[in-house]
Amino acid sequence: MPFPKKESEELLARTGRRCCICGTLHRVQLHHIIPKSDGGNDRIENAIPLCPNCHDDVHGSYGSGRTTRSYTPDELKLHIARTVDLVANESVSRERLESLEAQLRDVKNAFADFTAKFDLNDTRIKGKAEAMSTIKGAEGLFVVPKASSVAARLGIYDPLGAGYGQLLKATIFTFLAKQRAFRVGVKDLAVERLRMRESAANALRTLEQEIQGEGDFLVFPAQTGMKYGGYSVRNARWEIEHAEWEFPLPTWCVGYMLLANPQRFRQGGRWLGIDCPGDECRTVDGGEFDRILCFAFDSKTLHLNARRVDRPDGRFGSASGWAVLPEPERKDSGSYGPRTSS
Repeated sequence: MPFPKKESEELLARTGRRCCICGTLHRVQLHHIIPKSDGGNDRIENAIPLCPNCHDDVHGSYGSGRTTRSYTPDELKLHIARTVDLVANESVSRERLESLEAQLRDVKNAFADFTAKFDLNDTRIKGKAEAMSTIKGAEGLFVVPKASSVAARLGIYDPLGAGYGQLLKATIFTFLAKQRAFRVGVKDLAVERLRMRESAANALRTLEQEIQGEGDFLVFPAQTGMKYGGYSVRNARWEIEHAEWEFPLPTWCVGYMLLANPQRFRQGGRWLGIDCPGDECRTVDGGEFDRILCFAFDSKTLHLNARRVDRPDGRFGSASGWAVLPEPERKDSGSYGPRTSS
C-alpha cells in the first residue's frame, strides 16, 4: 500500500521535491524511513523524499568494514525538517528579491524620465537584501536611493542637512506628481523651516558609509506606520529611538517607498496616513520645530502636509526603518543619537 496521495504531494511540495540528504532534484521519490520489512508503516510520518543514491545509502547493506554509522529514524526526520526550513527560507528570499527588483525598476525609471543621463548604480542589491535579518514589526524590505549619490549628481550640497528641502523638491516630489495626483500643502520647505532629524540622518549615514557602502541604493526593513498607528509623533519617536537599530523615517525614504509601492494608497476606503518622524519642520521662521511632514490620501489625491508632533491621531502612524549592522560589527547600543529635543 503506497503513502496517502494527498499527504505525499504536500510533503514533496514542502521539501521542494528535493532529496532530504543531498539536496538533489534528480529522481526524488518518497521512501520509508523504517522499511516495511522492519515493521515500518505507510503513514506519511514514516516517509522521506530521497534520491536513488541516498536511498541506497540509507537502506543498503554494508560489510563489516564500514566506518560510518547508519542513519537513524530520528536523524532522517531531522533531515526532513531541515529541508522544509531551507525551502521555506528560499521561497521568502525569492519573494523579497522579486519585490526589491520591482521597487528598484520603478525608482530607476523615475530618474530615467527625470534625465537620461541620471544613471544610478544598483550594485549588490541582492547581497544587501540577503544580509538583512527578518525584523519583527517590519512590513518588508524597501529600496531607497542614497541621498548623497542623488545630491552629488544634482550639485546639491549637504543633502541630509542644509540641502534637504532642495533635494526633496528636485526629485521625489517631482516623481510623485508624475505618478499620480499629488498636492504639497506645505508652502515653504526652505532649510530654515525643514530639516532632517539628527537620529534619522545618523542612521542614513551609517547605512550609506558603514553598512552598505557599495552602489547608489540602500536596502533596509521598514514599516509604513502600522506599528505606531494612533500614536502621537512624539511618543512614536521615543519608542523608535529607544529600540535597537530602529530609526524614524524621513520624507526622503517614505516618498520613495510610496513611489515604488503605490498600492499603499491606491485602494479606496480608509487607509492609515503616514507620519514622517525623521523630519522636523515649522510653519513660521523662528518658530519651534514642532511639526513633521505626513502623507495622506483622499481617494483621488496624495497629500503632503505638516502636522504637530504632540497630537495623536488615529488616522496616522509613524514610519520607521531598521539599520541593522552585521553581527561582528554590532556594539552594545543600537541607537542612532544624539537625539534632538522632541
